[in-house]
Amino acid sequence: MKKRGIAILALSLMLVVALLLSACPAPTPEPTPTPTPTPTPTPTPTPTPTPTPPEPVELSIGTMFPPQALEGQVADRWAEKIAEDTNGLLTARVYPANTLVTAPEAITGVKAGVADMSYGLPYKPEGMEITSAMPFILTASDAYEAQEILNKIFEQFPDRMNQEWGGIKLISAGCTVPQWLFFREKKVQSVADFKGLQLRIPSAEMGTLVDRLGGTSVYMSSADAAIGLEKGTVDGNSAQIAYVLAYKLEVLKYCLKLDKGSLGVPAPAFMVMNLDTYNSLHPDFQKAVDDSREWTEKLTADLWTQAEQDGIAFMEGYGAEFIYLPPEEEAKMLAIRDQVQDEAMQALNEKGIPGTEVLQFIRDNLK
Repeated sequence: MKKRGIAILALSLMLVVALLLSACPAPTPEPTPTPTPTPTPTPTPTPTPTPTPPEPVELSIGTMFPPQALEGQVADRWAEKIAEDTNGLLTARVYPANTLVTAPEAITGVKAGVADMSYGLPYKPEGMEITSAMPFILTASDAYEAQEILNKIFEQFPDRMNQEWGGIKLISAGCTVPQWLFFREKKVQSVADFKGLQLRIPSAEMGTLVDRLGGTSVYMSSADAAIGLEKGTVDGNSAQIAYVLAYKLEVLKYCLKLDKGSLGVPAPAFMVMNLDTYNSLHPDFQKAVDDSREWTEKLTADLWTQAEQDGIAFMEGYGAEFIYLPPEEEAKMLAIRDQVQDEAMQALNEKGIPGTEVLQFIRDNLK
């Protein structure tokens, strides 16, 4: 009996202990530590490639001007500038006096790759009708007025001008000085005085003007004209006065100028480059070429103006006379000039070219 009581007591104690243990909260488990993220490695930057330095390049420039002609030195001065601007890496060799490309080939020869570049005047290349009309319709009083108007034409008629200068890199489109009329023996004082005179002319439009004035137009090259003037086979010439100095034509006794405007400013005196040659140049060289336009056009006007002043001094030195028509006679002459201009530009209209529009734009911008 006593053993039985002890067993019950032991069982009771076990139950009490079990109840006490069940009432105690279980110990909080240790938190699982958050793993430290592995840092993403910073990518190594790709090094910027070092620009390839340009290799030296020599270009060829063909020009119709003799080396001693001041107005022809535009090409030489440009070559000096471009060499300076590229630290001597882009150079150009000038071939003067039609030795690389002739005057009429100044554009076509460069397009064909005969020369890398040329400096010259327009000789009616196909597809450049407005450009080739400039020497007769751009009747400014000097090179600087002509340049201002020509720049505006490029801005006002971009589609037409870009079309005409397509397929070639136009570096500059400068302006020369007005062309005047020169006579061996006859002092022209009226429109009637042109009758019977044979005058060398540089273009078909100028030829039409001379014929309408009563003279006879004769087309020949500058060199042949100088011989004809010396021999007396022609009575006079339409040209810029620098021509008289270049060929020392002291046989020309009279120079007829206009009081208002001119008979036309041969323009543009252009600098062009073969398009493939330009595209092959290092970008630094291309930038130097592109940046030279305004400088080259200013140089063109400056040198031609200086050549004009030298020509005047030359003619004054041997006793030539500068003459002007009386106002009423000059008005007659200008009316005939304007009529010939209108007809020439109307002919372009019929081909879908804005001839009359360009001509009127020039007239509106003349001072």
